[in-house]
Amino acid sequence: MNTGTKALAIALLAAGCSSTNPEEKAVMGYYSPPWQSGLKEIRPYPFQNSICKEIGYNLVSRDFYDDSKLLVGCPRTEQGAIADRIAEGGVEVGYVHHWTLLHMPKR
Repeated sequence: MNTGTKALAIALLAAGCSSTNPEEKAVMGYYSPPWQSGLKEIRPYPFQNSICKEIGYNLVSRDFYDDSKLLVGCPRTEQGAIADRIAEGGVEVGYVHHWTLLHMPKR
């Protein structure tokens, strides 16, 4: 690969990694499934086709677990879904790899 091609490749990569809109909420990106982060997925939350997941108790989630609330994980790249959970009464409590963990009120 010559120098010009390398410079073009680097410029294209850099352009794809940044947003020109600071108000942008939806960010597309890679995230691993919950189990690859050591999280125990129970079911999608709040609906069957939702990107967020109810998280069960295990060694990874135990520091975030509260029996009086649901523990829900949303991919960190899915800022719109996280904002929706917060609007529904959720509170961010931490992160595990690609996942933002939130406490949600039990229904």
